[in-house]
Amino acid sequence: MDWPMHRRVERQAVRMHEIMERLGVDPVALARLQQGQCYAEARARCLFCKSADTCLRWLESEATSQDVPDFCPNLPLFEASRTACSTTATHHTHLPCAELGAVQKKSCGEKP
Repeated sequence: MDWPMHRRVERQAVRMHEIMERLGVDPVALARLQQGQCYAEARARCLFCKSADTCLRWLESEATSQDVPDFCPNLPLFEASRTACSTTATHHTHLPCAELGAVQKKSCGEKP
C-alpha cells in the first residue's frame, strides 16, 4: 500500500539531503548535534515547510553553495553544520539547536 504521506516524507527527506549536499553540510556532524535532536528538528521543519515548491525550483536551478536558499527554515542550522567548521558545533552540544547557528558563525570568524 502506498500512502500519500509516505511519498511526501520520502520526497522531503531527499530534498533536505540535496540542499545539505549543495551547501556543504556535514550530515554526520549534524546528526551528532544534541544526540540527533537537531537533525530530527530539521527533518520536521522540512516535512512541514511551506516553501516546498521554492525548494524544488532552487534545487533544479544551477545554484551553488554561494547561492543561499533564504527561504529555507533550516538554513541557520545548515550553515552551522558546514563541513569546514563542523568540529566547533559539536563542542556546543548543550545549546538549543536554534542557537547553534550564531555560535558557529562566531566561532568560524563570521558575523552572527
